[in-house]
Amino acid sequence: MNPRNLKLFLALTLTASAITVALGCKQAARIELPVGYTGAVSIVCDAIGDASTQISIDANGSAEAHTCPAKGASFVILRDGKPVTTEGPIEWQTTGDGIVTAIHFEVR
Repeated sequence: MNPRNLKLFLALTLTASAITVALGCKQAARIELPVGYTGAVSIVCDAIGDASTQISIDANGSAEAHTCPAKGASFVILRDGKPVTTEGPIEWQTTGDGIVTAIHFEVR
């Protein structure tokens, strides 16, 4: 490999590594369910925000969040302090330009 190609290869490798580390450091949105809660969850959002948001769900399975994670953000859903998985996919309701206005999912 000639020196110019080697420098380019190293620069691309370092850039890819830096991007991977930066993305890996982003925290998941934390969603707190009420003790023993099962059923539908509906989060209404009024702005887009950082995925490090903490959202508390009420006893009816609802929450109003000032900011919501961007579409596709990862979540940590907790019930009684333990991680819970969703029943089916998370549904993202968005405006025409992709701003998240609501998030819906179910937990068992």
